[in-house]
Amino acid sequence: MVGIAVDTPTQLIFALGLIVLTLILVAWQRLDLLGSVVVAAGRSILQMIVFSYILATIFIVRDPVLTVIAVFALLLVAAIVTQKQLSQRIPYLLPITLGSLFLGSAVTLGYVFTFVVQSTPWYEPRVLVPLAGLVFANAMNGAAIAGEQFIHSLSHNTQEIETHLSLGASPTIAIAPYRQAAIRAGLLPTLNAMTIAGLAILPNFMGGTLLAGFDPLQAGAYQLLILFMTLLATLVTLILLLTGITQQFFTPAAQLRRW
Repeated sequence: MVGIAVDTPTQLIFALGLIVLTLILVAWQRLDLLGSVVVAAGRSILQMIVFSYILATIFIVRDPVLTVIAVFALLLVAAIVTQKQLSQRIPYLLPITLGSLFLGSAVTLGYVFTFVVQSTPWYEPRVLVPLAGLVFANAMNGAAIAGEQFIHSLSHNTQEIETHLSLGASPTIAIAPYRQAAIRAGLLPTLNAMTIAGLAILPNFMGGTLLAGFDPLQAGAYQLLILFMTLLATLVTLILLLTGITQQFFTPAAQLRRW
């Protein structure tokens, strides 16, 4: 297995040249993004250094408790990022988001580790942490898209929703079109990725495994697993998240709240 390595100081310095070229283009186009690019680049460098050292320690120790803590830390960060993109006014949104991501990812990872990967031991950090991280990241993106659209729809269509309620419709029926549209929107990036996988665009995960020296067929199999995991985890997460948001928008007497 022949791969490439980017691990020497010279290589990393030349990699930073990409940021320098970006800054030059940003300044040339007067985009007023110089500070944002510098901050983003600096944060990514610092975060990746810290995260890489933490992962290296976890991989060496191979302790189940430490591995589970790392996975839950990734989950918590994903939930916080998602909640901040949605709303600061809706109560209990962070627990709802955290629970939705947890259950959606747990169902998917449980199935994969039982029937597909069958890692021994189950807490093997080189398998569990990367798979969990990929699932969290993709489910988080879908949740942010669907949640934002759903909250916007409920907040800007109050008259239509209340009309349905006054005619005897339940909250579930009154908001069904908005819920379905939000779920479709949240799943669209994953469905698009599945549709174009293997055509003109090389998926990110497969590209990484090929650079690491994996056989193309093996890399393709891993990529399919990631895509299928992402689809299920995102869908379950969206169903649970929108159900939780719906409960916050209605009183026990089925009256619409305005947030």
